[in-house]
Amino acid sequence: MRATYPKLTVYGQAIGIALESHRLDILDRIYGLTHDVSLLSYSMEAVLDTGFSLSYRDQVLSFLLPLFPPPTSLSKSPHIHALARLLVTLNKPSLVVPLLTSLIPKDRLLAYQFAFDLVEGGARDFLQGVKAELPEGKEVGTVLYIWAVN
Repeated sequence: MRATYPKLTVYGQAIGIALESHRLDILDRIYGLTHDVSLLSYSMEAVLDTGFSLSYRDQVLSFLLPLFPPPTSLSKSPHIHALARLLVTLNKPSLVVPLLTSLIPKDRLLAYQFAFDLVEGGARDFLQGVKAELPEGKEVGTVLYIWAVN
C-alpha cells in the first residue's frame, strides 16, 4: 500500500514531469517553496519505483539526500525511514556514518531506529562497510552492538 502525501495533487504532477525531463532544479524549487519533506519522500519513491536508469536514479537520490532535514525526535522525524531507504539504495557507507554518529550523542533512540532500519534494508556487505567506518569509542560503543549482531 502506498503512503499518501500531502500536497500531492498540487505538486505530484510537477515532480513527475521534473523527474521525466531530468530537471532536478525543479525538484529543488518545489521543495524550496513548500519545505514539505513528504514531497522529498514522494520524489524518492517515484524514482525508485519507476524504470529510470541506475545512474540517473543514483543521481536523483544523491541530489535529494542533502535536502532532507536532519532527523530529530522533537520533530518525530517521519522521514527517518525514507532516509534509511535512500542511503541503503545508494549503498555508500561513507554517507551513513556521519548521520549515524551525529545522532548518537543527541538522540540515542532515534540512532537505534535508524540503525535498525539500515539493518532491515541493507545488504550484508553494505552493513559491514558501515560498521568498518564507524569510529571506535565509548560514545558509539553501544550502537556498534547493533552492527555486531547482524
